[in-house]
Amino acid sequence: MKIEQQSIESTIKEIKKAEAEKEVEIAVEKFETEAVAEAIESEDIFNKFDEKLKTISEIEKLIEEIEINSEVKERKERKEKIIRYLNEIYDAAGKYEMVYSYLIPVGKKDKEKKDEYRTFDEEIDEMNKNRNNSEYNFEINYPKLDKDLSFVPEIKENGEQKVDLISDMKKIEEIEERLNGEKDEYAKKIPLKTLKIFKAKINILIKAKEGDKLGVFNSSTKAYNDINDQLVEIAERGKNQRIEFLKNKAENEENKSEMEKLLENKKFNAQEIKAFFDIAIDKADLRDFDKDTKVEVVIDEEVKSIDVRYSDPDYDHPVVLIPSNREVNGVKLLKLTEHEIICHLTANYYGHDLGLKGLSIGDWEDLHEGVAILNENRIMKKIFGEDYKLPEIQALPYYVLAMNKAKELIYKEIKNKINLEIKEKIKKLSKEGKNQKAINEDVDSLIKKRSKEIAIENIDIGEIYDYVYGLRKEEYLAEKHGKKNIEDLNAGEIEEVEKEADKKTKAILKRIFRGHYPYYFSKDKSYLEGEIIAKLMEESETDKYPTQSKVDPKMISDLIKAGVYIKSYTYKKGLKAAKDVVERMWKDNI
Repeated sequence: MKIEQQSIESTIKEIKKAEAEKEVEIAVEKFETEAVAEAIESEDIFNKFDEKLKTISEIEKLIEEIEINSEVKERKERKEKIIRYLNEIYDAAGKYEMVYSYLIPVGKKDKEKKDEYRTFDEEIDEMNKNRNNSEYNFEINYPKLDKDLSFVPEIKENGEQKVDLISDMKKIEEIEERLNGEKDEYAKKIPLKTLKIFKAKINILIKAKEGDKLGVFNSSTKAYNDINDQLVEIAERGKNQRIEFLKNKAENEENKSEMEKLLENKKFNAQEIKAFFDIAIDKADLRDFDKDTKVEVVIDEEVKSIDVRYSDPDYDHPVVLIPSNREVNGVKLLKLTEHEIICHLTANYYGHDLGLKGLSIGDWEDLHEGVAILNENRIMKKIFGEDYKLPEIQALPYYVLAMNKAKELIYKEIKNKINLEIKEKIKKLSKEGKNQKAINEDVDSLIKKRSKEIAIENIDIGEIYDYVYGLRKEEYLAEKHGKKNIEDLNAGEIEEVEKEADKKTKAILKRIFRGHYPYYFSKDKSYLEGEIIAKLMEESETDKYPTQSKVDPKMISDLIKAGVYIKSYTYKKGLKAAKDVVERMWKDNI
C-alpha cells in the first residue's frame, strides 16, 4: 500500500460515510427482524396484536412480510455469502498466511558439523572471515521447503503429510473461477482481493521450490508490495531522528521515571516472557476463542521471532510462539505484550468471533502493524506518564534501508547484464533530442523493468552487511553513550558496541532474506509504512474501525455496506492488561 495522502483521505471519507449508513441499517435491521422475531418467539405477539389479528393466517402473513423485507434479506444473504467464500479461501490456503515460516534462511552444509546446515548467523561470520578468499561463495538455503512442502501428496519422515502446494493452488483457482462468475459485486470484490493475495503467497513457495529466485521476488511483491522511494526517504529521516532522540535520551537519564529505569534494567527470558503473555491473555479474556478453541503460548525451538498464529502446520489451535533463546528487558516486554497479545491476538479472536477463523481480508498487514505500534505508544505513556518520550517514528527504519541497499545492488547487476541495451537506448534518446535528465529517467525505467524479467544469482552481501552494521553501530552507540564518539570509549565499551551492532545486523539480514537470496522479502516494510498510515487514520479519528481485525482499511466501507461489521479496539482492555503485567513485574522485583 503506497502512502498517498489523497488515497488515505479518500479511504477515511468512505469509512465515515459507510459508518453513518451502518448506524441507520443496524437500527432498521434490529427493528424489522430482532425485535419482532423475539416477540413472535415469546408468543407476546398474540397479546399485542390480538385485536387486529384474529387468525393464525394473519400472524403468518405478518411474519412473511418481515422475512421478505428485500433490503434486510439481501444484506443478510450477501454477508453469509461473503463469509462462506472467505472461509473456503481460508480452508484451502489459510496455512499460507504466515508464508515466511517456510522460508527460514540457514547457511551452507558444514562438514565439521556432520553436514548439518550452518545457522544464518554462522554463515555471516564465515562471509566476514573470507572477505578476501576468492574461493568462498556466500550461500543461503531454505531446508523447510523440502522438509514440509511438496508438489504431490507426500509423507514426511515423521509420518505427517507434507503441504501439497499444487493441490492447494488448484483449490484456490477453482474458488477464483466461481468468484469471477459471481454477479453480486460486493460478494465478489471482497473475497477476490483476499484470494489474490493468498494465491501470490502460494506462488512464493512454488517458485521457491522450483529454485526460481526472481519468481519468488515477483510473487512476494504481489503479496506484500515493494518498497518505494517515498518510503525510503521516510526511513532515512526516521533513522536520523532516532539517533538524535537516543543521544538526547541517554544524556537525560534523570528524566526517566523510576518504573522505566526498573524495567529497562530487568531481563526476562523466554519462560518469563511466556508467563507474562499468559497473564495478559487471561486478563484480557482472550484465552477461549470458543468452547473448543483455546490459545496457547508456546516456546518453540525453530521460530526466530515472536509470532501470533491462528493456525500452524505444527499446532491444531491458535498459538503465540516465542523463540527459545529470546531475552528482553521489561520495557520491551511491555511493548511486546501490547503489540503481540492485545493487538495481533485480539485480531484473530475477533476474526474467529465474526466467523472468519484466522483469515485476513485484503492487504491488511501494513495498517495492522502500524496500529500495533501506535497502541504500544499509548500504553507506554499511560504506564510511565506523559513525560515518557518516544522517537517521532517508532518503527525500525533498518528493514527498509537494508532492502533498499539490496535493491541498489540488484539494479547494479542488471545494469551490467544489459549494458549494450542501455548504450543503444542512450544513443536512440540522444538522437531524439532528449536532455540528460530525461535520458537518465528512461534508463532507470529500463533497468527497473528488466529487473523483473532477468534473474541474478548473487550480490555483494558484504556490502549490505557493512551498511547495516554501520547504522546499527551508530544507533547502539547513541543509545548507550549519548553524544560520545566511538573514540571516547574504552576497549571494553567498544567491544560491547561492536558485538551488539553485529548481532542486530544479523537479525535484520535474516528477516529481509526470508524470500530467496539475493532477492529481499518486502514483508517487514509493513512496520514503517503501517505506522505512517495508522497515524493519518488516527488524526482523522477513523483508526478504531479496522484496527482489531485483519482487514485492509480500503475495504472497510465495502464490508460495512455488505453487512459485515468489524469490531473496534477495546482500549481499556489493553490498558488493564498492561497494568496487570507491570504490577506483576513490580511485585516480583520487590
